[in-house]
Amino acid sequence: MQMAECVSSPTFWRRVADATIPRPVKLGRLSRWPQSGIMRVIEAANTPRADA
Repeated sequence: MQMAECVSSPTFWRRVADATIPRPVKLGRLSRWPQSGIMRVIEAANTPRADA
C-alpha cells in the first residue's frame, strides 16, 4: 500500500485524496488499484522535472 514503503501511510492517503494516486476499487473489504493507474503514477514520478 505504501508504494514499496517509499511514503508514509498518511502521505499515501493524502495523495489519493488529491488525486495524485487513483482511488482504489473496493472488492468487498479489500482495496485494490488498477495496474494501469499505478503505472501512470510510477511513470510520472520517474519523469525528470523542469526545475531539477
